[in-house]
Amino acid sequence: MLNSPDLEAELRKGREAAMLLEHPLLVAAFEDMRKGLYKAWVDSHPSAKEERELCFVAMKLLERLHGSLQQHMLTGQFAAQQLLLGEKSNVNH
Repeated sequence: MLNSPDLEAELRKGREAAMLLEHPLLVAAFEDMRKGLYKAWVDSHPSAKEERELCFVAMKLLERLHGSLQQHMLTGQFAAQQLLLGEKSNVNH
């Protein structure tokens, strides 16, 4: 188990990640990027292998970035639960 300063750091990162994921500008940017990359992929000629592959890789990287932010948010939520359990444990002793 992480110590309290580590949990508090994870909690802060999680809150920051949640703020980013919920920020209207970032939400719109992710959506615009997804739509733009998908459109570029769909509109590309089947023989444009390199262009299509670049679109695919870019879409996957965008998903990984979003997933990383989500993971930080979830880790922060877990840290909050651990800190709360620790506080309850200290009160009961």
